[in-house]
Amino acid sequence: MLTLKERLFVARYLATRNATQAAAEAYRCRNRNVAAVTGCRLLRNAKVCSEIDRILDDAGLGLDATIKRLKVYTEIGGIKGIKVALRLLGYRNI
Repeated sequence: MLTLKERLFVARYLATRNATQAAAEAYRCRNRNVAAVTGCRLLRNAKVCSEIDRILDDAGLGLDATIKRLKVYTEIGGIKGIKVALRLLGYRNI
């Protein structure tokens, strides 16, 4: 069971995908370095990671679903599909 602050961290992390910002908001860290360390620590917490994975899987955004979508893009689209897939992974300069 996650604590209230851990649940808030998970919600803020999923909204921002930024562990430092999520920790700063959930734990009211005023110091950015403390927030960065706290965010890193929380992302290594098995319960927190399990909750993040569960929410992403429920939304169809988990790792398995993402890999399946990337395979479809590359199989259907050839080179253009590969470029789309790489952009979805965060590679911008392609």
